[in-house]
Amino acid sequence: MNRVLLIEPNVLIREFFESCLNENGIDVFCASNQKEVLQILNENEINLLIMEPFLNPSFLNEPEPDIKDLFWGKGYYLLDLIRKNIENSSKLKVFLVTSFDENTINQAGFVFDKYFSKPVRFEEVLQNIRNYKNCCQACSIA
Repeated sequence: MNRVLLIEPNVLIREFFESCLNENGIDVFCASNQKEVLQILNENEINLLIMEPFLNPSFLNEPEPDIKDLFWGKGYYLLDLIRKNIENSSKLKVFLVTSFDENTINQAGFVFDKYFSKPVRFEEVLQNIRNYKNCCQACSIA
């Protein structure tokens, strides 16, 4: 795993993850809005997205949605946008970090590789990143 894109609207969580990942030798890119996400993905070879799936509308530079849209989250829209517009996005692994339960995430239609519930234990996330990295190296994907 060479590079991770962290999509987390909460500044404290984002800074914590960025610091911990950097301390463990992982290159981290952080995005604070949709435009930055797409720019980072277009300009860099990213292997893993770590994201909060329930993004607020301001992250996507959109007006406030109705309550149904807010509940289902705009992260779904962002992932769909990435899958349709970023070359090789099918190879991206997606780790979701959220306070919503996994059943809610599945009902919302998210396609992801790993789910972590907030409050998250960083060691668990790091171990899964390492497991993925080892798998990729064995398969010559990364």
